[in-house]
Amino acid sequence: MKRAILHIGTEKTGTTSIQNFLYANRIKLGAKGILFSETAGYLSNQNLVVYAKKAPEPDLAPPELDVSDASDLALWKDQFAVKHSAEVVAFQQRHTDSTVVYSAEHLQSRLTTVSEIKRAARLLRPMFDEIEVLVYLRRQDKYALSAHSTAVRAGGQNDFAFETVNAQGPYYNYRELLRNWSDVFGEDAIRVRLFEKSRLVDHDVVADFKNVTGIDQLNIDLVSPSSVNEALSRTALSLLRRFNELQAGDACLQGKSKQQIRGRLLEAVQG
Repeated sequence: MKRAILHIGTEKTGTTSIQNFLYANRIKLGAKGILFSETAGYLSNQNLVVYAKKAPEPDLAPPELDVSDASDLALWKDQFAVKHSAEVVAFQQRHTDSTVVYSAEHLQSRLTTVSEIKRAARLLRPMFDEIEVLVYLRRQDKYALSAHSTAVRAGGQNDFAFETVNAQGPYYNYRELLRNWSDVFGEDAIRVRLFEKSRLVDHDVVADFKNVTGIDQLNIDLVSPSSVNEALSRTALSLLRRFNELQAGDACLQGKSKQQIRGRLLEAVQG
């Protein structure tokens, strides 16, 4: 059986922790017939997202790719398809039963049309007997608060306001998300998990992911990386946001200095 698992996110559901786990254990998993693709990109497999989008955003592209150059983009996509297919086929030849695990939260947030999802499917289908789409859904209000926290960590100055949330956008409209992916891969291929501690195996998203994918049945010793992007308290967010406001008006601070100070402040408020 040649199987693929497409972990498409969503964002703010522990995707980085899952990707760190897959990367840290890629050699041991590979020996057991589970591939975490290098050509698809580490740590997030966002090369697959770039391939599937007609006009990919620059922030997803590898450094050597100019997405604004149509010929350069077309050449990169052709080369990616060849390299990735070769990687997968070579792995499948070594393992009679194999699983390729893809993980990229931007599959959810950037592939927002059926036509984009179909491009990914056309690349993947010839290589696999079965493709499963795995998605974690987080309650939208909690997702919005987490997204705000990330913005403040990065230097955002605005306070949180639900009025600014686009409830019908691709980040929050889960009905459209599931409909688009099921239109391409079929309803039976979609596996939905709820990102709530009480609903997760061992109250942990990595443990849940291992259970859902069958990795926990391999009976091998795997590394469990520390959780990342710990939630900030309301007080910590307020302090960090106030710092962002003050440093934005300080002409004496250069970009690198601002980042260093914010990093030390972030360590302090998280502690």
